[in-house]
Amino acid sequence: MDELEPVLAVDFDKTICDDSVEYPKFGKLISGAKESLQKLKDMGYKIKIYTCRLNGQAMSSGAFAEQHSSLIDWLQENEIPYDGITMPSEGKIFAEFYIDDKGIRFEDNWDEVVSFIEKNGNIEKSKEDRISWRDSLNEKSMNESLSQALSEGISLEIKKIKDK
Repeated sequence: MDELEPVLAVDFDKTICDDSVEYPKFGKLISGAKESLQKLKDMGYKIKIYTCRLNGQAMSSGAFAEQHSSLIDWLQENEIPYDGITMPSEGKIFAEFYIDDKGIRFEDNWDEVVSFIEKNGNIEKSKEDRISWRDSLNEKSMNESLSQALSEGISLEIKKIKDK
């Protein structure tokens, strides 16, 4: 088996961009993000941006193409070094490290993980209020969003999203 490319998966919101404005607007660049990402690229890592902004909610509301385009614009305006943006159809990408504001480091420490979540989690919503993003999609809105994305010239590699 070939050695995997040195990839870092980097979350966008609250990791590169702050939440100083109301979603879906884009906040300000987080101090040190640009320089740190450049240093990691200089070390030889490929930077892949991933974000919930491009998830099923964006697709079902028809906002996917707009969010994707706005994300690229924001990254370019702030001169963020990156090698790609992960699309929802890719699922979890292979990476050496995942940099994310919501990550919990797992090191065979389930008791500590559960304890951390008990102290810091937010499960105020009832089960009825929690639906997966896949359940919120319907075929028509997903097809409209994909057509919109393609018609605006955004090239996507789509791997049968509906089959997932």
